[in-house]
Amino acid sequence: CAIALKNGISVLDESKCVQCGICVHSCPYHLLKTEYDHYQITIGGRRGTSPRIGRELVTVETEEEVVEVVDRIVYWVYRTAWSDRLLADQMDEIGYEKFAEGIRKEFGPKEQAEEG
Repeated sequence: CAIALKNGISVLDESKCVQCGICVHSCPYHLLKTEYDHYQITIGGRRGTSPRIGRELVTVETEEEVVEVVDRIVYWVYRTAWSDRLLADQMDEIGYEKFAEGIRKEFGPKEQAEEG
């Protein structure tokens, strides 16, 4: 866990934080806040005893955008990934950067899309 109590005060260990947001949503006292509501979509992370945050794909503002981006990810993985290896271990081989560039152009910040 990335949050521990020390002398009665909760302290965040940033080296353990994987930006999942569970602490914000599960705090029964609503003490933890974010700067703004958003959804950071990552690919290739790991859960379990040694969690690792995935590669940041894009940050979106609405649940509808989340569903659309996740649908694109599932389709991309289905069409390109091999079933005998972890996704995180084959992302470079299956063209993650090209895929990510297209997603960021379509769903990324408006300024980023206009510059490209």
